[in-house]
Amino acid sequence: MIALKRNQPQAFQEVVELFKYMEKNPVQKGVDVRQEHDKGHGRIEDRSVIGIDASVYPVEALKKFPGLKSVVRANAVVLRQGKQCQEYRYYITSQSLNARRHGETIRAHWEIENKLHHVPDVVFDEDDNRSRKDHPAKNFTTIRKVCLDLPRSARADKKPLKSTARKALMFPEFAFGLMQQSGLLQME
Repeated sequence: MIALKRNQPQAFQEVVELFKYMEKNPVQKGVDVRQEHDKGHGRIEDRSVIGIDASVYPVEALKKFPGLKSVVRANAVVLRQGKQCQEYRYYITSQSLNARRHGETIRAHWEIENKLHHVPDVVFDEDDNRSRKDHPAKNFTTIRKVCLDLPRSARADKKPLKSTARKALMFPEFAFGLMQQSGLLQME
């Protein structure tokens, strides 16, 4: 499954038009819908996943993708602190038509994305780092990963990861204690 974005303008537009057509002309053949409702983390989220069988409703601009079986739209309506926001995302996939499975695949992708990129960005503002030339970017990434892994592995305290990591950066004795607890540093 891959996201269909505006960098494929003709394909993106044709898929958007296909879903608009489906909204105006609801049909059962070749379409599968899954809806979910979630509460938690200070928000209410309604998600729907609509899959369309690409063999029943072919999209001309997508014929260049061999093995394409379904076109998918994920819609999320989020209510947080009295404000509502709605987002549509489009995907193409080689999976057979199954909206439940499409939704699981999309959620699994975002779960991985959040685990890999969200925490370093929140704790260290990694997206704002401009180290690009030579080795500094790789070196800083390694240092950040160690700084994040130490509090996790040592289970230092129940405080948020961000405050524990910052405390380790400000107080060397605290950082050494974390390293000893995690087994990275052995002092005799």
